[in-house]
Amino acid sequence: MYYNNYNLIGKKAINFNTTGVFKKKIINKFNFFKYKKNNKALLFFFPKNFTNCYIELNNLQKKIKKFKSKNVKILAISTDNEYSHLNWMKISKKKGGIKGVNFPILSDLNKIISYYYKTLSGYYKISNNIILKNKGQLICNKTIILIDNKNFIKYYASNDDIINISIKEILRIINILK
Repeated sequence: MYYNNYNLIGKKAINFNTTGVFKKKIINKFNFFKYKKNNKALLFFFPKNFTNCYIELNNLQKKIKKFKSKNVKILAISTDNEYSHLNWMKISKKKGGIKGVNFPILSDLNKIISYYYKTLSGYYKISNNIILKNKGQLICNKTIILIDNKNFIKYYASNDDIINISIKEILRIINILK
């Protein structure tokens, strides 16, 4: 049987451990709940590094103080590896990079985080948390997930990768979800 997305609103967020880049350094043991603590979280899943997603990542960074004032921790996740993330962080915004982004950019190489948060694009078969078979490339849809301070998913929006996500709209939704 092959799986695809279904509704997560109101469900408990899952914890995960992964690798990534944070504060310009590779991190080998990142734990979501340890980082989030009792704050809210914004998970931004994006398809690939070196794509138009640099726009949202830079716009999130530009509004980081507003998110912090609302006790929202930001994380970005893709199926690229941490070395690719680090290289992208060395490129300026003018050249399509994310230099200056100071929130965690995480790697989901085995695609299990993307699977559990229903952002994985494509068709696949899974057993015992291992993707056994897939049809085509498995990458994340461009997705925003808002999680409250009690770890419940409050908002979920997934888009085609050509659609840019409005950070202003995300902040408006966070205000509603107080």
